Amino acid sequence: MPSKGIPTYLIIIIQKIYTENIIIVNAGNGISEDSRAITQGVRQGCPLSPVLLNLYLDEVIRIWLQKLTTSKYFKELIFNTLICR
Repeated sequence: MPSKGIPTYLIIIIQKIYTENIIIVNAGNGISEDSRAITQGVRQGCPLSPVLLNLYLDEVIRIWLQKLTTSKYFKELIFNTLICR
């Protein structure tokens, strides 16, 4: 996120929101005493979830496009497409 220009203090706040979270299951006949730690994913219903997903997907797509444009196969595919038209 620092590469996106997001200030460090906001990154720390977001990290604190997403660390040390637990869930308690309601089985319909009362709340279970079992709790589980949440160690991955984004919080359902959290206003930050779509933003975090977009930041993640943006980086994934950038890496994917970079690999495509440097790939020999992709360069040949573009060349062949331009020649055949």
